[in-house]
Amino acid sequence: MTRRAAEASQKLDAKGLIIPIFLSTNAGKPDATLRVDRLYTDCLRKGFFRIGVLPIIVGEGVSLEVDRPAQLQAALAKVPTVLNNRRVAGIIELRRIRIVIRGSAAGTLQVDRMRPKHDAKSWQLFDPIWQVGTNSIRAADGELRLGAQPTELLLNCLSGLLVIPLFPSIEFNSATPAFQ
Repeated sequence: MTRRAAEASQKLDAKGLIIPIFLSTNAGKPDATLRVDRLYTDCLRKGFFRIGVLPIIVGEGVSLEVDRPAQLQAALAKVPTVLNNRRVAGIIELRRIRIVIRGSAAGTLQVDRMRPKHDAKSWQLFDPIWQVGTNSIRAADGELRLGAQPTELLLNCLSGLLVIPLFPSIEFNSATPAFQ
């Protein structure tokens, strides 16, 4: 196989992907849906330099919709394997991401860029925005920790480190007794 043929077999370019994510054995309906406007291979960037020997998979215009807050961690943990099932590159970078819990007013996480860290228990966030209703918090960078329950969002703000528990798994309704 020639070098060009090997490079062509490693290239990836797909548009308008809708990927169902099944987390339980209940195969009737997906627990989460991953939507990707464009998925392609690129080179890792350091500053404005592109490093050609370090390929990455880039997903642009990504939306992750999860049915229940408790499923967010498992859905985020599956994203790298779902997007890189051909093992094209070792690094995945998502751009223009939106994470939302379907049918919930808990809030929305929007991120300019995010990458899974090497420990696979957290994601590195660049320019995250946490929005609840009309209120929002913007930071230069942050981290999304998957090991804690609920998932924790760490934002590096001007005033210091802000820790936000995302989408708590306790849901209150009118039948929930009041605390005394």
